[in-house]
Amino acid sequence: MAQDEERFNPHEDDTFSAIYWRDEILQLMYWLKGEGLLEEVAPDDLRRFLEAAPERLSELLVQLVQDGYLEPVEGDAPRYRLSLLGMAEGRRRFEDEFTALLGRESHIVCGDPECDCQTSGAPCTRLPDGQGAS
Repeated sequence: MAQDEERFNPHEDDTFSAIYWRDEILQLMYWLKGEGLLEEVAPDDLRRFLEAAPERLSELLVQLVQDGYLEPVEGDAPRYRLSLLGMAEGRRRFEDEFTALLGRESHIVCGDPECDCQTSGAPCTRLPDGQGAS
């Protein structure tokens, strides 16, 4: 890249930045859910993985709720979970990024080693909403 070419900076406040952060947040939340680590996240949970200022991350999460990707969780502190739209978009982004490295179409699978999704690679019939379907 030539020195005079601009590089994308995800910390700038513009349209590309919003798209970048939306993709990163949805992908991360999908991964956390798929690994069974967190179904619901607080901003600080995400900041362990993302280099975003606390104020900016809070703004992004509110926007993702307004756009229908996340649902707020009742409680004293702000927490969020993926909506059905957020799950679908997080899955798509995760698969775009990592399918070649994982060797499977879906990241979310059940943990039963006897299940067909584990032994044959068939879609899991035990997960809700077809989450294990490829």
